[in-house]
Amino acid sequence: MSNHYIVQRIMNNNIILAKHVKSGNEVVLMGKGIGFGRKKGTETTMNSGEIEKSFIAGNSSLKDSYMRMLEEVNSEIVELCTEIILVAEKKLGKLSDRSFIVIVDHISFAVEKLYKNIIIENPFSYEIAQLYPEEYAIGEYARKLILESIGIDVTEAEVGFVALHLNAARQHTVVSDTLKNTRIIKGMIEIVEFELDISFKDYSRLNNNLLLHLREFMQEVTENKYKTNHPLFGETVKQCRDAFEISKKLGRFVSKEKKLVVSDLELFYLTLHIDKLIRKVKNM
Repeated sequence: MSNHYIVQRIMNNNIILAKHVKSGNEVVLMGKGIGFGRKKGTETTMNSGEIEKSFIAGNSSLKDSYMRMLEEVNSEIVELCTEIILVAEKKLGKLSDRSFIVIVDHISFAVEKLYKNIIIENPFSYEIAQLYPEEYAIGEYARKLILESIGIDVTEAEVGFVALHLNAARQHTVVSDTLKNTRIIKGMIEIVEFELDISFKDYSRLNNNLLLHLREFMQEVTENKYKTNHPLFGETVKQCRDAFEISKKLGRFVSKEKKLVVSDLELFYLTLHIDKLIRKVKNM
């Protein structure tokens, strides 16, 4: 399917600002080589295969942010980030319209700091890699691309930060929410370690499984997914008393941090998982 546009500005070889002829909407179009050979003020036809990402710009702050970014950020960084976002959308699905600006801002800031030998630590690198493996893989791709293109290694910590931004863009939320959930999950892991008197560094497989389950648990609590009780709740509490006590502590921690109510049914499923974990630890 083809669409007709009037080119308003060539931002770079991969991004143009255009007006859709039929709707009159001002749009930002992204695609590999989409700006090459096109000129400002001309009408052009593009098929859906050429356009890899698009969104309506209009007179919004989003358009202003794009213009400011193109004026202030090194063009090579912008080109790199364009490729990163296009790859991310193919693998992760539709990202938020602000995702490109956020990634450009973050990577340009990271590169600037590294030029000055300023290293920013990421205390959640391990958790991020396990919780958001698809986003983390794209972060590793971004690291490789930046190193090959401009000779800067943005470090493993930055791979994690890029993954956080991509996850937020994937969920159409802000990165502070993703970071908060990651921090809470790490706190929950520490509670389980304390209660079972173990270090999950010695049991990486168990840790990875628990991380993924706690991610699901956090999503269920946030969405208030379970509103009814389970008929086996009372019997499970009796048979899995140790696991239930740990689950209650985790529930209170999450309730305090998220300002949300953790239902009995959510605790029921968490108790079942913690009980399995306890049994595995005892057999090791």
